[in-house]
Amino acid sequence: MVNIRCSVGVFKSGVRMPRLVSDGGFTLQDAFFFGSGEQVNVQVWESGGGPMYHPDLPADDFLLNDGANRLLGTPVIRPGRLFGVDHVGLLIADRYRASPGAFGVMFDRGFEPVFNGPSTRVPRRCCAVFVNAIAAARPAAEFENECYYTAAHELGHVFNLRHAGRGFMRTSHPSNVYPATEFQFFSAEMSRLRQCDVDHTVCPGGSDFYAGVPTNEPAAAGRARPAKSKTPPPLYDPARGLPKRATPRGGFSLEINARPDVFFPFEPVELDVTLRTSSATPVDVPDQLHPGYERFAVFVTAPDGSRARYAPVVHHCDHGRVATVARNKPHTVDLTLFGQSGGYTFSRPGFYQIQALFRIPSGRAIASNVEQVEVRPVADPKGSAVAETARRVMTDPGVAKFLFYRSPGLIGPAERRLEAYVDAHPKYPSIPAAHYALGACLMRAAEHRPRAERTRLRKRAHAHLRRAVQSKGLKGHRCEKAEHLLAVPVAH
Repeated sequence: MVNIRCSVGVFKSGVRMPRLVSDGGFTLQDAFFFGSGEQVNVQVWESGGGPMYHPDLPADDFLLNDGANRLLGTPVIRPGRLFGVDHVGLLIADRYRASPGAFGVMFDRGFEPVFNGPSTRVPRRCCAVFVNAIAAARPAAEFENECYYTAAHELGHVFNLRHAGRGFMRTSHPSNVYPATEFQFFSAEMSRLRQCDVDHTVCPGGSDFYAGVPTNEPAAAGRARPAKSKTPPPLYDPARGLPKRATPRGGFSLEINARPDVFFPFEPVELDVTLRTSSATPVDVPDQLHPGYERFAVFVTAPDGSRARYAPVVHHCDHGRVATVARNKPHTVDLTLFGQSGGYTFSRPGFYQIQALFRIPSGRAIASNVEQVEVRPVADPKGSAVAETARRVMTDPGVAKFLFYRSPGLIGPAERRLEAYVDAHPKYPSIPAAHYALGACLMRAAEHRPRAERTRLRKRAHAHLRRAVQSKGLKGHRCEKAEHLLAVPVAH
């Protein structure tokens, strides 16, 4: 039997701590003990450290990963084993900033600014439950049951369990809590949990989330799948590889653009992803054009031909939100691509190919065009003194994380160093992206601050965003977002 300690921490002050016990009196320890055939013993402990953050700070990707590190400390591999940890975490937070209606998420290593080196973190050791989102979606009588169910679901992901059509690994119903018969792990999950002591793709802290298990995604909660197709085909089949060109299906097409397409590996790079339809009438699709969802993936092929799935820092469940796509109104998002869970995405110089896949509502997968980018060597002999300064500044751990996360939790020394750099080198190619990162972060920081401080932060943010837009170096969807942020009044 494997003993796993689970520390529960409160993300910030004012957050309500649920009991994490079902109406039937079952605990999380019961769920995993009986759900693994008595092979996994999860001992839940409440952290005595109190709230971690100021109530003004949002539960964003950086602060969730930082909170996990505060809660759990430096990971220690299980004694006598070559893989896995015996200490995991559960954060109790208010709402997830990127998706306010989400009930929970599971997160991996977080971004660490390293090239080809070992990360100081391990995957799959912490998750979060968002109690304010649950309270808003459930009657008071169902609050505790939903918190318990969501905690078991997200901890299931920590053990590398995937979504299923029933039981704890079924995505929460959009309008009500499932009956008590669903509060269990069924045979497929039970067989995997039983392998926790011998399989690194199951044990927390072992393999990456996508390793060792199928990538099928079930039908969304509350929607029946066609009888002749119990499960959709895999989003990606390694045996068949990726298409060599875009493959539109069902009236949908997917297009990607990397901006810029020539860069150093430490420079901010965004991937614009656009979903189009040829339908004469608007179509609702899951709002999930993000690598953290199972139905969307970005693949990066390195100069040596090796291919890897982009590793997000947070893994999301279906939150029920949709995006409306019309013939004259495509759905576009931009993704920060230069970093991923564990380190930099482009670790070696040369030409890379990028392609995205998305599962449309019919269950079929469509592929984007193949985008080629060139990554310049870090020690470029043709590089200038300004480029060397960019390397020193942008590979600073604090600055690199600021550019990747754009989190209010990173405002401080790193932000000031980046501001000094953009002021000193206004014409360097990556400066517009740095201005955008500064402006977007300051606008986020202003959201819940007192009026005078909010005005001050927005003035600074607008100055950076105007410089980003006026430089003509900010392209695509980020430019549209910058203009949208500039439309927000400073004194509002």
